[in-house]
Amino acid sequence: MSEAEASDCCRLSDEQIAAIPSASRFDENGKPKMGRPAVDLTLGYGLQLVHLALTGRLASVTDSFPPNVVKVVASQLEVDAAAIASIKSIYRGKVGPKPEASIERRLREQRTWARETLGFKAYDAAVEKELSSTLAMRSRDAASQAELVTFAEEWLYEHRIVLPGVERLQDLANAAFRAIETLAFEVINGAVTPAKLRMILKVMFEPGPADHITVLEWLKTSAGKHGVKNLDEVSSRVDYLKTLGAHEWNLNSLSQTRIQAFAQRVVHRPPSETSRRVLETQVVEVICFLKATLWELTDEAIFRMGRRTTDLVRQGTKKVERKQASRSTIFRESVQSIVSLAKDTSKTAEERLAEIIKMGSEVLNLPKVSHAEVVREHLTEQGIQVSNVLDTLDCLDVEGDGQKKDLILVQQLKEIRAGDLKELPTDWDLTGIDAVWLPLVNDPDRVKAMKAFKACALLRIRKGLLGGRLWVPHSANFRSRHDSLIPLEEWQRDKAKFCKTFGLEPDAHVAIARQIALLNDGLLQVDDALDKGLLEIDDKNCVRLPELGAMAEEPELKRTAQKLQEMIGPVQLPDLILEMDAQTRFSSKLLGRDAKSAKELVALYAGLLAHGTEIDAKSATAMVTGSGVSVAEVTAAMRLLETPGRLRAANNCVVAYQQSIPIVKLWSDGTKASSDMMSLDSTRHLGMARTDPRRKTPAAGIYTHVLGSYRGLLVFSAISDGTKS
Repeated sequence: MSEAEASDCCRLSDEQIAAIPSASRFDENGKPKMGRPAVDLTLGYGLQLVHLALTGRLASVTDSFPPNVVKVVASQLEVDAAAIASIKSIYRGKVGPKPEASIERRLREQRTWARETLGFKAYDAAVEKELSSTLAMRSRDAASQAELVTFAEEWLYEHRIVLPGVERLQDLANAAFRAIETLAFEVINGAVTPAKLRMILKVMFEPGPADHITVLEWLKTSAGKHGVKNLDEVSSRVDYLKTLGAHEWNLNSLSQTRIQAFAQRVVHRPPSETSRRVLETQVVEVICFLKATLWELTDEAIFRMGRRTTDLVRQGTKKVERKQASRSTIFRESVQSIVSLAKDTSKTAEERLAEIIKMGSEVLNLPKVSHAEVVREHLTEQGIQVSNVLDTLDCLDVEGDGQKKDLILVQQLKEIRAGDLKELPTDWDLTGIDAVWLPLVNDPDRVKAMKAFKACALLRIRKGLLGGRLWVPHSANFRSRHDSLIPLEEWQRDKAKFCKTFGLEPDAHVAIARQIALLNDGLLQVDDALDKGLLEIDDKNCVRLPELGAMAEEPELKRTAQKLQEMIGPVQLPDLILEMDAQTRFSSKLLGRDAKSAKELVALYAGLLAHGTEIDAKSATAMVTGSGVSVAEVTAAMRLLETPGRLRAANNCVVAYQQSIPIVKLWSDGTKASSDMMSLDSTRHLGMARTDPRRKTPAAGIYTHVLGSYRGLLVFSAISDGTKS
């Protein structure tokens, strides 16, 4: 700890200082005490208090304190700040002829006093039982055992319970983790027959459709860009997983996060290593991998179908622009014809006026160019492309509300494919068709009517999936609302436990009342901002920020910024990373626990740099030569960063720390941001790749959003000597 950190975090309150027992040489009557002089243990009491308040654990005999902490506490207590190495050093030579026994007795007294002063409870069997029950529920969504240990520490600290040893918490987390793995094995055995399991495990390690790779590797590889051919590739993989029965496996007792965590184990290692696992582990990991892959591929198919639909709509928009340009040419030619006719002296004025009125009426009677109408006509003309996109529905078991029109169109498309209809029957049910499409669907040309029907169905199904009116059971993001929630029986049985574990409000009315209060407070702030001119509401009832004008440059501000930069001086990137980690502990968020060694931290930093740049693990390792970090360790760190939620949690703690610096409030309140696109080179097989307009090479566009107060992060990271204020 630095002096500034010790001063901020380790200072005792006046009440705590007054509560520390004092060592007096006089009795209650003011007379000197007989015998050995009283030992002054004030510093020990203060350090015990600080240790418990900061860590949630009681200091043991061998625990040592940073000199800065001892200095701060000693200055507050007005005692000598001895350079001690451990708690035991405080009492050495002061506690009488039996030092070891006296030290233990003094420690027990001070621990009990510190615990009672701070309001902590002792860790006992009842607390352990409640913690075990909480960990059992939390393990359903935890990605690793380390996350459970961290959660247990936070849970105990929040409940003001003294933390036991790390080994004890690791044992509890390990037991909860083993229980969820056992539950997963039991659930899978109940969902998949033993013969089916043996067949699946055998097939996964056999050669796949592509050359020189197994079926497991084939399912891992990307399907490429968003073309029709690759859309068929995604559909074929979904069909393959459905032939294995993955869409019928009932794994509802396992959370989606837990299944994806098991699947990540298979993704992060080669098939040969997976095949060497014990049978129970193979069953859990491979089945969860297939289930998670089916979710991912289903979402990918729906996303690609929507992307292809958007392309067709965009082509229709370009057609609108061409029609509008053609219409402007007609207007110009008509004006020129009117001018020429007015100058024609071979005709009488009455004849010229009649022809001018006729020509003007023809131009004015031209139908308006409707954007939506032209797009509908274009989609009708693109019948083959629309049919190719709709073929994706064959691999998707689309469901929905039977009373909605969207599901009617899905069922009618199945009838068309089953009957191999080329024309739309004249007596076809059109209750699911939008009114704006009826003129095209009622066209006498029934082939054209069929194309219009499919185009309308494509748009309605896409909107239905996005709006939740339609869903796919074997999808992760497009499943029904009921499947996305905790099973009803389990929720009714364990509602109180869930709410207590995740910190939720059991009473829905109370939770809604809180949100309404926040909404009303926000509306009051909007009203106040309108009065001050900070916001404005346009004619469409949309809240907008008024147009901002450029501020004049302030010479004094530029000079101040220059002096600040000179004061900071050059800062190396490793120093910046270490300083930010020391301030925010983002490495603990990424690892799910505290780092065990410097090598682990260096490997994590190298993995972050590798993910943020174009380099691979080997190149990142070469950047940290001399640290003893291997390529395998950097690779493991890179895979660790792919765990869902960890990178977001680390980013959140860095941003929260940045917003806590007072000077940052002068730059921005954190509610505004700017974005700019950065073009990154990529392979042409990447799904989001496009051709860079300047370099004519495959690239991917990344939009980076930067908070208005981002500068405070760099400024304070480089100033660690107390000049932050």
